[in-house]
Amino acid sequence: MCNNLKLLVFTDLHSEIIDNPEERVDAIINAAKSNYVDLIINIGDFGYHSDTSKTLCEEKNQPVNYNIFFKQRTDKYMLKTKNLLKKFDDLDIPVLHTLGNHDMDFNSKETAVNDYGMKNNYYYYDINNFRIIVLDTNYYLDDDGIEVSYSFGNNFNQNKKAVLSYEQTLWLDESLQTDKKIIVCSHNVLTDDPRGVENYKDVYSVLNKRGEKILALSGHKHIDKLTIDGNLSFLEVNSASYYWLGEKSKMETSYSDKYLEDHPVLPYILRYPEALYAIISLDNENIKVKGRGESLNLSDIDRQILNSSNISSKIKDYKF
Repeated sequence: MCNNLKLLVFTDLHSEIIDNPEERVDAIINAAKSNYVDLIINIGDFGYHSDTSKTLCEEKNQPVNYNIFFKQRTDKYMLKTKNLLKKFDDLDIPVLHTLGNHDMDFNSKETAVNDYGMKNNYYYYDINNFRIIVLDTNYYLDDDGIEVSYSFGNNFNQNKKAVLSYEQTLWLDESLQTDKKIIVCSHNVLTDDPRGVENYKDVYSVLNKRGEKILALSGHKHIDKLTIDGNLSFLEVNSASYYWLGEKSKMETSYSDKYLEDHPVLPYILRYPEALYAIISLDNENIKVKGRGESLNLSDIDRQILNSSNISSKIKDYKF
């Protein structure tokens, strides 16, 4: 049985926000072909899966980008997502999708699962001597401690951390009962992190029971970071497209008014010059990450942001 595996991993394309998602997806697909990868993994937030007319989020709780899209009440972002996903259809390379929090902004979780062609919102996939476990971190606990699944933006009404559902935690324990090497994918990082999962201690306990090295991949935070804790290696993969500056950080841009009509969220982001992705090679002993990215021509304000911890317009190379 083959003990080697080569992956292309990308996350947070956000085709509803970035102005050239077609070019970025083409770059990802061409890199997958030229690097002869065995598998492509999307760690979530690829784009919108429905029109933007229906929401469970009160308008006062809507982030600025969400509110912009809701007021448009359009299906153009959904159509863009469908066309972009079709680009993967003719590949001879398997593609695994992970649910991100924004995948349920204006639709149910079932709609996103169907759009991605996933067999379930969480699942595993065996290839060579590896098991890829794909988790769904898109739940929160309500005030009564009951798990609620993200749907139609309901999560924005709550100032709650994500959780890995109890059912999934049990399933994860069962899925680790294999002789194969383990890779775990989740949109939220599984560490003790403000934007991680609230029940990370339970997840740690399950993962550490295996007593062997596990690689855990995540997105969501649009940063480039590697954390190694014993047998657990947590690689946070940078966004394929941009870093979010924040609702109060609308920037002056050189884009025309017409261009901003079509891409209204661009003033709120640091746009990466090229598509970011990581080529990850695994063997019996080592994990090698080949990153990608260009330096930005930055203003002093932008430079201060990118000099913050783990915020970058690149994905670095790693070996561990």
